[in-house]
Amino acid sequence: MGCSFWVFVLPFITCAGALSSQTSITARVGSTAVLPCDCRNVIKEQSPSQSPHVQWRTFSDTVFERSAVELYQGEKYKGRVDVPEDQLLKGNCSLELKEVRAEDEGVYKCSLQVINLQLIQSVELSVEETTETNVNQTSDSSDKRLSPREIAILIAGVILLVLLVLLVAAVFILFRMKKMFGRGGHDVRDNADDNQPGDQENVNEPDGVSSGQLLKEKQSFLTTTS
Repeated sequence: MGCSFWVFVLPFITCAGALSSQTSITARVGSTAVLPCDCRNVIKEQSPSQSPHVQWRTFSDTVFERSAVELYQGEKYKGRVDVPEDQLLKGNCSLELKEVRAEDEGVYKCSLQVINLQLIQSVELSVEETTETNVNQTSDSSDKRLSPREIAILIAGVILLVLLVLLVAAVFILFRMKKMFGRGGHDVRDNADDNQPGDQENVNEPDGVSSGQLLKEKQSFLTTTS
């Protein structure tokens, strides 16, 4: 029977009797993906003294390994991958992949060593890239959302603007009214000046006769009579 050997701490043996299954998941760039691997049935066959030894790898790279308290993270995955120990002891070998990148897309294999039996589960990860346009639109939408404080300031500004317009209109109306009433007063005074007594006497005098001539005729009449 042909076998292949992978070495980390213990040899992984893939033989014809190995169990396998395959699934597919999709994740967005920057999100956290969970690559499922349920190995509870295999963990039951392991003796209590044995610590599960799990390995996740792609076609060309070892992504993650954990055996007891020892773990290994691939160079491209440092700080981004983990199979929590408490979950591993329960038979959950799922791989948590944080901050998904476009280059993370591919097929991942989960292997668990239990005596001479290895569980292999393949997970195909598809990565959806977030386009720059969508990012900018999301960012613009977030920027356009006004906070309650900004809304209150905007309302106050509108009210002040309306009050300012009303004040300017009132001042303009008062100025126009004052100007109109002032012009009417001048017309009345002008008419009064035109009707002075001296002018009235001049109006009542006969045409062509001045006041001096009337006075001379009166004195001549008095002299003749005396």
